[in-house]
Amino acid sequence: MVLLAIALAGCSKPAVHVLKASAPNLPSGWTKAVDDTGTVSVGVANGWHEGVDTALAGSGLDLAQGIAGSASTPTTDTENPAGQLANQMAADDAKDQQEGKEALKAKGVVIQIIDASKPIPGEARTRYYVKVDKHDGNILLDGALDEEKEFLRGTGAGDPVKVDLPIGPAYRFDADRKTIGGDELTRISYVVVDGKNSYHLRFVSTNNPTSIQSIAKDVADSWRIKPSQD
Repeated sequence: MVLLAIALAGCSKPAVHVLKASAPNLPSGWTKAVDDTGTVSVGVANGWHEGVDTALAGSGLDLAQGIAGSASTPTTDTENPAGQLANQMAADDAKDQQEGKEALKAKGVVIQIIDASKPIPGEARTRYYVKVDKHDGNILLDGALDEEKEFLRGTGAGDPVKVDLPIGPAYRFDADRKTIGGDELTRISYVVVDGKNSYHLRFVSTNNPTSIQSIAKDVADSWRIKPSQD
């Protein structure tokens, strides 16, 4: 029994940790999103915001604005039909946002940033997000890369490419493919590990590759993870 315990201990993987990096110098106009635990943060580019792509997606004010016939700030006066509609739709959207956020957290997505522009009906919102995969034991970068390859189901010819981020060594994937419907799906991923967790920063866009290609590096450089103590 003692020999077995020693053998198992010898097979355990050494812990690899991210680096404790200083606060990022964000590009002008950018803000910062932080997960609920304060462990993960990432820069939010201009024209993007933290959130979930819901059916309403903030359209309550837009619709009320149209009803009120105003091109500026719509009324939220509860005595005004447009204001009543705006308030109700804003409340419904806030509820959907919270439920959507909880659903993402259940899948390991701790932060999601979406493009503020409205997508074509039926087309997924352009977005980037941080996903955490938790493991029973320490995980090495090689294992995290296998996870990402399985998720992407097809990568670029030169992928993955090793990059140095402020939080330490990482790997980047650039995966482009055509969907069954003929759309151009562009995905960019960065992968790091910390102790028992692998972290995946993923960018996704349909038919608009430059929307993520133009910000991916700056977002990755803004990525911060508090090192674990395992």
